[in-house]
Amino acid sequence: MVVRQNYDVIFIGGGLAAGLSALLLRENRPELKVLIIEARDIETPELPQTWSFQTLPASIDPSQSKSFSQVRSNWLGRLISKSWTGYEVRFPDLDRRLDIPYHSIRSQDFWDHLKIELSDSLIFGSSVTEVKGTTVTGANGSQWQANRVIDSRGWAKDAFPVAGYQKFVGLNLKLKKPHGLKAPILMDARVEQVDGFRFLYTLPWDELNLLVEDTHYSNDDHLDIPHYRKEILAYAKAQGWEIESIGEMEQGALALPSYSKRNFFSEKLSPHTAQLGVRAGLFHATTGYSIYDAVLGAEQLLNTIHLEADALETSLSRYSDERWEAQEFYRRLNNMLFFAAIPENRYKVLERFYQHDPDLISRFYAGKTSAQDKFRIMSGKPPIAMKQAIYHFFNRSEVQHG
Repeated sequence: MVVRQNYDVIFIGGGLAAGLSALLLRENRPELKVLIIEARDIETPELPQTWSFQTLPASIDPSQSKSFSQVRSNWLGRLISKSWTGYEVRFPDLDRRLDIPYHSIRSQDFWDHLKIELSDSLIFGSSVTEVKGTTVTGANGSQWQANRVIDSRGWAKDAFPVAGYQKFVGLNLKLKKPHGLKAPILMDARVEQVDGFRFLYTLPWDELNLLVEDTHYSNDDHLDIPHYRKEILAYAKAQGWEIESIGEMEQGALALPSYSKRNFFSEKLSPHTAQLGVRAGLFHATTGYSIYDAVLGAEQLLNTIHLEADALETSLSRYSDERWEAQEFYRRLNNMLFFAAIPENRYKVLERFYQHDPDLISRFYAGKTSAQDKFRIMSGKPPIAMKQAIYHFFNRSEVQHG
């Protein structure tokens, strides 16, 4: 049994939230000894991921954009794999270019950066089996001790009532000839609408390489990977793209929360263990995007890292509770989308949403929807049955798994 003392902070889980938090601490509090313990072997990750976000203009929310303009030029900016000046959305009755800067971070770039900046603070391939106080025990019997322990392992099953799932399979494609895209296609819903709201998502990494994802807002989390792959290749062929080779595959089924009077809950490793990231409910309830909340959570940790373990846990729990409550509107929208809208007509809800002005759309993605925004989103005749829309917006609904 190996016991290592004197860590100031231990992160259990080496995903986005832990990595960003550790980088921010290293940049601003370099005297702190930080350790990340990740169960996966990041040298050969099982599945890659791509995290994306939209830049929030200063004219929309100065306090929020200040945060992102700072990180854009520092620690977060160095992690960005690719940036674009805008993106497109495509629906049966809407084809629009939005001049909202869009950025993506590829997981391999993220982990490579972590290995450079935090090489002395990373342990890969070691799962945690127990936390007692501030002592962390690994599956092989190794132990680590710190003044503060933070659980950032990602989504916990049954952590909240579920409205539905955002599930996807993505393929990185190399083409024989340039694809001609100048910007991402955030949603192309001009495809057959099956298994809920369906769209193709495309990120052009360069003139020959792109990521194409087949995404569904579905009532179940089942992924028929061979079928998804077939549909992606058919979509590429329909665009006139000749494929030279197929690279890494991405896949996921993100649970999206319903409106419920029950609070967010997630089993804690110990009473003293604070939580960050998706584990703490820090993600956008409707889009599933997590970078905004990962950045804000990292800043919250930086501002409270001076607290003792109990006080830090209380502070971060209060913060996550506040963020969860602030997203009630998005959870109510999930109820409408998954329970009021006929599955094959769900795209009409998004088609209508993307007719709004870019500032409203930016605020929505950042989780900063104003009262006026909410009124505008909800005003007018909805593209779904009014009675059903009202009922599910104001009442608890959730997926019942058999």
